[in-house]
Amino acid sequence: MQVTIQNLMPDTKYRFRVVAHNGNGQGESSAALKVATQAEVQVSGPAPNLQAVSTSPTSVSLSWDKPLTGNGEMLTYKLYYTDKSYGDEQVRRRRRSGIQPLGY
Repeated sequence: MQVTIQNLMPDTKYRFRVVAHNGNGQGESSAALKVATQAEVQVSGPAPNLQAVSTSPTSVSLSWDKPLTGNGEMLTYKLYYTDKSYGDEQVRRRRRSGIQPLGY
């Protein structure tokens, strides 16, 4: 026998057991089986509160908050930027430990 239970919550632990019934009544319960649903695979949402301050003639300091959505810990952030002529886009990749979002 088989049944699929749908509309459960992702990344949640459940206990299941089966009890057979016949014309004479209820039988014994199976042992409870513990199982967790899979986590939803979700990429990060946008980094909110992006702010920039010019700190010298040749540098800009940026800050942002941690994205509100996404499964798991953020491992890296990539910062994309272009100059005023909108030429080729540059990218800077930083591991999470190298860049920390700052809140104001």
